[in-house]
Amino acid sequence: MITKKLSPEVLTILKTAKIDGLTLRLTCAKLDRQLYLEVNEALEALGGNWNKKTQGHDFKENPTEKLQNAILTGEVTPPSKNGYFPTPKPIVRQLIELADIKAGMDVLEPSAGQGAIAEELRSIGAKVVCCEILPENIEVLKQKGYELAAEDFFTFNQNDSVDRVVMNPPFEQEADIDHVLHAYDMLKQNGLLVSVMSSGTTFRNDKKAVDFRRFVEANNGKIVPLPINSFKESGTGVNTVIAVIPKYQAVKPCKKAVTLFDFCGQTQQPKIAQPKKTIVPSVHRRQTVEVRKEPEEEPDLDKLWAELEKNQEESNKAFAELKKIMVDDGLIKVFNMSESQSKES
Repeated sequence: MITKKLSPEVLTILKTAKIDGLTLRLTCAKLDRQLYLEVNEALEALGGNWNKKTQGHDFKENPTEKLQNAILTGEVTPPSKNGYFPTPKPIVRQLIELADIKAGMDVLEPSAGQGAIAEELRSIGAKVVCCEILPENIEVLKQKGYELAAEDFFTFNQNDSVDRVVMNPPFEQEADIDHVLHAYDMLKQNGLLVSVMSSGTTFRNDKKAVDFRRFVEANNGKIVPLPINSFKESGTGVNTVIAVIPKYQAVKPCKKAVTLFDFCGQTQQPKIAQPKKTIVPSVHRRQTVEVRKEPEEEPDLDKLWAELEKNQEESNKAFAELKKIMVDDGLIKVFNMSESQSKES
């Protein structure tokens, strides 16, 4: 993968380009042939192709992030096949540190590549479960002694089976979001997922990205930014982040509730703790459930009135007991109104 430096003239032209959906159009005056060829080469390296009909370069996904990154770094890298970029060692170590992996843990690496992450996991005593789809990478993994649980990760459906997920998925067309959400299902309760992701997940406004940020927040996760050019040695200048998403054990509700009384004699039932729910965004839901509302029964007024009288009686009794305790302890003093009036007269 050859990274190409952009000339100042090309950068100036790219800065004025306009993006409309999946099409990027140049807004500058007509260019001389040599400069146009340089600009076209840069846009093709970003994944665009000239379309005479749209009078612009069409992309498979919104090119805003790639264009901004090229302008920021002054470099472009041709697209990698299936988005494979090996994870540099410093990033691997950071992933494993954030994942808090202990020896003996079952750890899933769903896009194992040629084993950059898996090798480090194995060195600290983790039981590594690998998935990889590229034939050339599969061959390398087998030579290193790894048995693949699946080639296509989306056919791996062993939910609640691993303690940790550590991954660097492909980014094209927001595939990283799809991979992370599927991998999250593989976690056991109290497990943890740590993944390299495109920085676009932190600012894109499409529904998929917005739902994903809500998913991370709802599950008490966090997104850690990585330095610019963290993957330069792997042949790309794309900006990246690390998503850290725990899967907590649901909190068990209390089985008993204690009735409390306030000073107005009203009963109060404390709220019973409810299990914490794992919230999955709509992009990850595959089934629609129709909920039908059952007709409500007519209330039994006599029964309700009897319960109300009983509760009032219990409240009065409890209040009287509380009052007696406070009088005995000297916290309050009870005045006899008839005696007080006779003294005044």
